[in-house]
Amino acid sequence: MDSIGGKMRSVGSSVAVTSGIAFGALALSLRDAVQVGIDFEKQMSKVQAISGGSAAEIAKLREQAKELGATTVFTASQAADAQGFLAMAGFKVNDIYDAMPGMLSLAAAGQLELGAAADITSNIMSAFALKAKESGHASDVIAYAAANANTNVEQMGEAMKFLAPNANSLGWGMEESAAAIMAFGDAGLQGSIAGQAFGTSLIRLASPTGKASKLVKKLGFDFFDAAGNMKSMPEVVEEMEKGLKGMTKEQQAAALKTIVGAEAYKHWAVLLQKGSKALGDNTKALEKSDGAAKKMADTMLD
Repeated sequence: MDSIGGKMRSVGSSVAVTSGIAFGALALSLRDAVQVGIDFEKQMSKVQAISGGSAAEIAKLREQAKELGATTVFTASQAADAQGFLAMAGFKVNDIYDAMPGMLSLAAAGQLELGAAADITSNIMSAFALKAKESGHASDVIAYAAANANTNVEQMGEAMKFLAPNANSLGWGMEESAAAIMAFGDAGLQGSIAGQAFGTSLIRLASPTGKASKLVKKLGFDFFDAAGNMKSMPEVVEEMEKGLKGMTKEQQAAALKTIVGAEAYKHWAVLLQKGSKALGDNTKALEKSDGAAKKMADTMLD
């Protein structure tokens, strides 16, 4: 009986210890759950403050964020964070609501934070003066470019920071600009290196001075159409192909450096090597890339 009693006391102690551990774990779980709720409400307050949405509109976004948190790999707080980035970019509440599925697809396809995907996409859209309703297509263009060249979504965003404003001011669209970045990526020119010097060189093409101006006339380059708008990126490269034809590699290099500058020379050399036809084909593929981000996301999350 003494032996049995000892065993019973031992079992009782074990139960007490186990119960204590379980209670402690439950307390920690409850604390974490409360903190998650607090963080989520902070994000939603931020969205309301930035967007200026009404209580009913914010309730709509809150329900969307909670739904996305329950049905996707992202949390409700991450969804709210992405909504905040879109609001900062000037998106109205309904535009934010409609844009979120595209942001989720891009984030999943590019394996990056949801807020980062929204930030990158909205920045590029702002630079190209794209409307909020075009956010889905913008996400698809970025996803397609990242999947079909030696670059990724974040590097695309860095390159576009420098290229997009100048490209848009001269009439180039997001698709042809992305096609150029794809070519640069395949040649090892990625991120800011892909966009900075190249973006500056577009201004040199638009208003050449001194030796560059004389050389442009001598080679017969015609970079603008009858309305005074710069030709598309593949057409500009085609003009260069025609004007540089018959020259030695050394002569071509000297001419390009004079016209676009020494820093951007390598970028234009890459485009010429790629060829105007291939660049045109890539541009068309990007224009028809709708659905690319979702398709990639579905595969990544299978």
